[in-house]
Amino acid sequence: MLLAFFIHCVVHGDWIFSVASGLKSASWGARGNFALDALILVAFATVMVSGLCISGAVLPFAGLYAPGYFFWDPLHAISAKVLLALLLVHVVVHWRWIASFSGKRKGDVCANSSGAETDRA
Repeated sequence: MLLAFFIHCVVHGDWIFSVASGLKSASWGARGNFALDALILVAFATVMVSGLCISGAVLPFAGLYAPGYFFWDPLHAISAKVLLALLLVHVVVHWRWIASFSGKRKGDVCANSSGAETDRA
């Protein structure tokens, strides 16, 4: 999941930098999208850190121990649920872009109402 996150950030890095540099003059939609992305980043980081802290293999392998399992385990569970909810909102917000991108990638083939595939051209 970490690899997919970094690939996504690299692919859309130009948008991130353009909106971040002109945040005051950006449209409300761009600001809201930027805020949603920032919340996803915070939730993702929280899931990663708390997951490492509750891991029974990663930290002990490195000779470390994170006390407070009663804190890290609920934090991990809550932040994972928040992350999934935010990712669902992210997909819904960008659904038109996802559909158009996946349509282009399939060679412009779509299904008609009977379920048979037809060319768009």
